Amino acid sequence: MIYVSEEELITVNDMAIRLIPPKEPEALQADPDKMDNNMSLMCMVTLKNRRFLFTGDIEESRISQILDRKEDVRADWLKVPYHGAYLSNNMEFLTAVSPQYAVISTGNERPADARLLLDLSALNIQNYTTMAGSIVTVCDGESITVSYLE
Repeated sequence: MIYVSEEELITVNDMAIRLIPPKEPEALQADPDKMDNNMSLMCMVTLKNRRFLFTGDIEESRISQILDRKEDVRADWLKVPYHGAYLSNNMEFLTAVSPQYAVISTGNERPADARLLLDLSALNIQNYTTMAGSIVTVCDGESITVSYLE
């Protein structure tokens, strides 16, 4: 097993993958019930002029760290944290990321929270949920299309 404790950048041709481990992990480990989620490795994938943020299962504590540190998490496309659960700092985080598209990995047993969907709508962020089917994102470095697999 490999642990990432510092940001790392991997480049392949026109793509850069920035691995973003938690800052101050000891603070996140204080709550053992949420530690695994908050210790998720985030990734920012940049393809030419487009950015994609994969958040794993981060929850409020990790999001607060990101916001407090004023980390640059702006992205065109966002994998919404924690399966679309409503978190008290969702709106602030969504505003910081400012994506055009949001993908929510969720299912019938725990659908995306209606309050989160309202936040996405209020910010004019197009959202897609895996409850409606498999989601395909295509990017050439300039344009992005998101659709459901037919």
